[in-house]
Amino acid sequence: MARIIPRTLKGKILAALLGLAAVAILGLVLLVVFWTWLSWVLVAAFVLYGAVVVLLAVGLLGYLVWKRQKLTALRLDWIDSEAQSHL
Repeated sequence: MARIIPRTLKGKILAALLGLAAVAILGLVLLVVFWTWLSWVLVAAFVLYGAVVVLLAVGLLGYLVWKRQKLTALRLDWIDSEAQSHL
């Protein structure tokens, strides 16, 4: 039965190179799979981040609308106190 890779020095070097090539190809495959998976994780993180930002913005807007009259009165007090401090 013939061997695929002979036991000579040339065969051993060929086996080492084939092993190195197989490891390199496996590494590239793992890298592509990892970055594909990681890109989905990154997209999910950005979507979650965007949802949190939108919720915070809506909450702030709702708070400002709800407290609008109180904030307006506070602003008028600030304006009055600044005018009196310049006199």
